[in-house]
Amino acid sequence: GGDLVDLVGYGAANCSEGGVAATGLGANIAALRARGGCVDTNINGSDFAAISPPTPRNSVSALNDCTAVPAQIWPHDVQGSGNESPLVGQMVAVRGIVTAKRFNNGFFIQTPDATAALEADPATSEGLFVFTSSAPGVNIGDDVVVTGTVSEFVPAADPHQPPVTEITAPVVTLLATGQPLPAPIAL
Repeated sequence: GGDLVDLVGYGAANCSEGGVAATGLGANIAALRARGGCVDTNINGSDFAAISPPTPRNSVSALNDCTAVPAQIWPHDVQGSGNESPLVGQMVAVRGIVTAKRFNNGFFIQTPDATAALEADPATSEGLFVFTSSAPGVNIGDDVVVTGTVSEFVPAADPHQPPVTEITAPVVTLLATGQPLPAPIAL
């Protein structure tokens, strides 16, 4: 109705903002509004990040400054060298070249070659997925800065799959178009 201010649908909810429900909840999974409570795009699937274990907050919890902009980092800084990102749940500003698009829910960015050569740690990944929950408005070859929350995604259909690090609730700033793609990395 007209008095509705906000709506959160999660899990198997049949009603949610933007038609995309937030992740399911459980005894060991909480859904927190992305970027420390600073995001409300009216798409529940983008606005909330799954956090495990839950980290409850209340009126005495520290407030987040939604106007603060984090320092720019690269995808390898987000990925880290472990199985999960050391930055899970944190807001980051990540720069990279768009290398691929998933037409329905996101895109991949990669550290440019010159920067990757300076870092040269074989235990970190130069690529990162940006989850948009709908068709992304970027093109392959775009140089972008993505501000959003670091999350680890495991599909419900394959709960034993290793987590995939991604940026959720992204705000994308276009720096340049038509940039050369980074060289493929042999695995």
